[in-house]
Amino acid sequence: MNTIMTKKRHTKRLLPVASGSRKLMLCSLLALYGLSAAGASREFKDSVRIHFRQSKFEFDTLYNGNRDSIDFFRRSLATLKEENPYAAVRKVIVYGGASPEGSIAINKNLSEKRAKRIFTLFSNLPDLKPDLTEFIFLGRDWKGLRRMVAADGATPYQEEALTLIDRIIERNRNGENDGAGNLKELKALQKGKPYAYMLKNFFPYLRTAQVMLEYEVIEHIPDSLMPPPSYANEIVSVPPMLQAPDYIYHEPEVEKECEPFYMNLHTNMLYDLAAVPNIGAEFYLGKNWSIGANWMYAWWSKDSSHRYWRIYGGDLNVRKWFGSKANAKPLTGHHLGILAQAQTWDFEFGNKGWMGGKPGKNIFARANYGASIEYGFSLPVAERLNIDFSIAAGYIGGKYVTYDVQGPSYVWTATKQFNWFGPTKAEISLVWQIGCGNRNL
Repeated sequence: MNTIMTKKRHTKRLLPVASGSRKLMLCSLLALYGLSAAGASREFKDSVRIHFRQSKFEFDTLYNGNRDSIDFFRRSLATLKEENPYAAVRKVIVYGGASPEGSIAINKNLSEKRAKRIFTLFSNLPDLKPDLTEFIFLGRDWKGLRRMVAADGATPYQEEALTLIDRIIERNRNGENDGAGNLKELKALQKGKPYAYMLKNFFPYLRTAQVMLEYEVIEHIPDSLMPPPSYANEIVSVPPMLQAPDYIYHEPEVEKECEPFYMNLHTNMLYDLAAVPNIGAEFYLGKNWSIGANWMYAWWSKDSSHRYWRIYGGDLNVRKWFGSKANAKPLTGHHLGILAQAQTWDFEFGNKGWMGGKPGKNIFARANYGASIEYGFSLPVAERLNIDFSIAAGYIGGKYVTYDVQGPSYVWTATKQFNWFGPTKAEISLVWQIGCGNRNL
């Protein structure tokens, strides 16, 4: 498990501040009492946990009891302060976690943002002191999942699931990367029945952030050691509790659990610059494989000057994605593929023209065909946007005809065969990512 911790050294503080000699006198009395009275202090812990929607780190008060949890936490702290005026925070631990169904990079990022979000939520609480705070980013919370599976006897194939999760935890403990293979093993276990049950019943409770406060509490100070009554009100005062923030209430949305789905829509900006509108779609098949299709269509003409710019066709491709970015998130990083191309065209400038295929036929009779090998890299630029750089090389062949323009007529002059070996496609595409979990974080 990729766990990141930030620790800061601190000095234990037990008292609210007072001024001048009064502060010195009270500190001396309490120090004397602490040395002479065994059992005069104790430790106390309190915490709050809030839940997040799938793939989100924004805080929603109406989701999964978040508002009630926060209200209870505030009341608990207020009671502690009332009953123990000298309670002093000793340590603050902030956890952020995520469920295992997304990619490694996304879950790591989500756990960090969720932890920072809950810390910000309570940032004006006097007890949340940055110099006493430790952040723990859990990423994929496999240990939390194991606790839930172990406690729920209704989990399908419970013992097998626990054995597999234990292996995953052990791998992470030994420093192995929490790779995509761990999630694939869980999905494949007993044809996915345990995974489907966990996705519905456990995963929503792993998308959390938690603040834990550790206090040291002075339980009682004998009257003989208390300062004179005239000082008591000033010294024993307790800082006021944080007022509840202004929540923005809205109608709760129904949480929709979904299997991760990855699909891209894109347009080749090089074709767009050449006034050839185009669109493409790509679907993730799993195991770093994808399949895609592209189509272009331009039918521009200017009869008065005999200028034509006409082309249409497309290609089908199969890609294999590889590299660290591809392992962290599908349809990102390096890719290598093959593509099959078909296109027809009609270019005319002045009194000369060139047409791919046979005039008057459909695209299948007129098309020129090709096959190529393609390499590219898809670079994340925004939450739902990538830019894909690709180049393809291979073979394109077929027939084409030449013709002359004589007044209103077009005179067929020759039919020729061509065979082209070399670059067959260049691409700088703007990619829009669609689907559950298909985002850059």
